[in-house]
Amino acid sequence: MLFNSFHFLVFFLGINFLFFTLPQRSRWLLLLVASYVFYMFWMPSYALLLFLSTSTVYLTALLMAGIHEKKKRKKYLWISVLVNLGLLFFFKYFNLFSDSVIGLFSILGLHLNSPTLSILLPVGISFYTFQALGYSFEVYHGRQKAEAHFGHFALFVSFFPQLVAGPIERSKNLLPQIKSLDAQFEYNRVSSGLKLILWGFFKKVVVADNLGILVNEIYDHPDLYGGLSFAIASILFGFQIYCDFAGYSDIAIGTARIMGVRLMLNFRTPFFSTSVSDFWKRWHISLSTWLRDYLFLPLAWTFSKKLKKDKYGLLKSNSIIYISAILLTFALTGLWHGAQWTFVLWGLIHALYLLLEFFTKKHRKKLLSFFGISKKSYGIKFLSILFTFSLVSFAWIFFRAGSVSEAFHIVSKIFSHWEYNIYPLLDKGFYVLGGLFSLLLLFIVELFMKNKPFEELFLNRPRFIRWSFYYLLLTLIIFMGYFGDVEFIYFQF
Repeated sequence: MLFNSFHFLVFFLGINFLFFTLPQRSRWLLLLVASYVFYMFWMPSYALLLFLSTSTVYLTALLMAGIHEKKKRKKYLWISVLVNLGLLFFFKYFNLFSDSVIGLFSILGLHLNSPTLSILLPVGISFYTFQALGYSFEVYHGRQKAEAHFGHFALFVSFFPQLVAGPIERSKNLLPQIKSLDAQFEYNRVSSGLKLILWGFFKKVVVADNLGILVNEIYDHPDLYGGLSFAIASILFGFQIYCDFAGYSDIAIGTARIMGVRLMLNFRTPFFSTSVSDFWKRWHISLSTWLRDYLFLPLAWTFSKKLKKDKYGLLKSNSIIYISAILLTFALTGLWHGAQWTFVLWGLIHALYLLLEFFTKKHRKKLLSFFGISKKSYGIKFLSILFTFSLVSFAWIFFRAGSVSEAFHIVSKIFSHWEYNIYPLLDKGFYVLGGLFSLLLLFIVELFMKNKPFEELFLNRPRFIRWSFYYLLLTLIIFMGYFGDVEFIYFQF
């Protein structure tokens, strides 16, 4: 069930009516049933996978909670990890692994017939398995008490606003709220949630889907367009995927807020980042912090135990640990996004950016000091934002391209064939222009937001200004919104 569908509107209104009508003790059951109904709209049988992931993590957490010694708890943690990653591997990565093995053996002159699976990727599987695994890790380390109420835990994993595309919630934040669900109908909170939903729909159907018309036309025909066309399409794809995914997050957060549930912030004006490390503090925050806490830091700790504190050639052990942990983390970050080597390359490109940033930090600081320039000056900040945006936009080529060879073909065109073709989109030119105009509006709003949440931006403004802006968003959605059958991009991950 898509957020941008009539089905969801009916579902949303019905669930909220029942939520505020039912007594508090019955609300968890309503939301649990609603969440499974919401998920089963895509493919009913895949709800069994959601239930398998949930029940495995629930049972292994209870078993871990009954054991005091950490070493003895580890086997139950491994069961949880293997079941969830096994589901991910089978449904998402089996074909990639199979094709890669065939390709490797063909290089060696051996020809194998390996099976491939013709199955539909379960929507949201990367999100709910990571959310469930995060809970397992917290229970294992003793930072989270194992939840005894299966219904409450099942709702934590399947809570419909963030089930299929996040935010990937932490148990310490969401579980206590799931257990209470005591919110009353309050105008200010409901109004705040609806404003965020409105802003999310604007990002999705007005900016993302309209820009997607141009981006898809160019990227779907790599032989028809020149370097300038692809440079423009790559820049616009960055805004498309941001507005698509951040739009979903806004709708999810706003929907949950109406019912009194506070979900974590997932994006914080990422295109105003002054470095690539700053970008990852602002982009898909729920995933980047998950990977930091449950992958990067454990890897760095493991490597530090294996490697003696010494110098290896030109590198110190700390540098080797950092390089290894960053490369592995971002290779897996790319792989999390999709079962294609293009995503792995995208992740490794970001790893390379971060390594260059880390190892040149002192030199950059000395260079600025030599010229007497403060890194806090507006000129340096502007150039940093522009440089970071350029690096991120270049990496998007590998994220969006259909294959590795196609990605390098596009890159070669950008750096050699600098011509622009008139794309045959005259019949949809209105939507493309609407997307570009709305992108300018988005930029202005986010420029003023800084660290403020969107719903607080107009809080102290005169009523006329506030409501004029909200009506403008509504008007743009109605008249400029592209209401074709366009799923959210992150559903495929």
